[in-house]
Amino acid sequence: MLNSHTTSSTRSRTRIVSKIPVFWCFGVVILGIAIGCGSDGRIGNAGPPPPHGGSLLPILKGKSFVEIVKKDGKSPMSSEVAFYFYKNAAYAPYTPEPDSGTLTVGKNKKITLKADGGGLVTPEGPVLFANRDVEGVLMVELGGEDAKIELGVR
Repeated sequence: MLNSHTTSSTRSRTRIVSKIPVFWCFGVVILGIAIGCGSDGRIGNAGPPPPHGGSLLPILKGKSFVEIVKKDGKSPMSSEVAFYFYKNAAYAPYTPEPDSGTLTVGKNKKITLKADGGGLVTPEGPVLFANRDVEGVLMVELGGEDAKIELGVR
């Protein structure tokens, strides 16, 4: 009887001990997946940053881009937001550059944009987007076509 108890106990320990390397290996694999290979999760070599340090938004079915540059400051402010338009990811500007456009904020507030330094800027006036995102609908002519661009930049 003593002999059968010892054999049963030994078998149980053997099963547990033999499963430990399997669990350890599984844990190492899961940890490796979680850590990755040194990547921060972003696309490698995403290209150079936008020329004016703003945020890029793909437009026209992802073929073109608008760079949105927002300045912080107090009222009255000149060119709080600037929009720069590029034909491609290499930052080739549209030719001719847009000379005017409108930004509709909220339901009815339409702001006429003016050309300045290769882009379109908001006119001097009260701060429009203090402590919040640039939101609204941007209307501009690009390459001979009217473009309606929905904005919601953080």
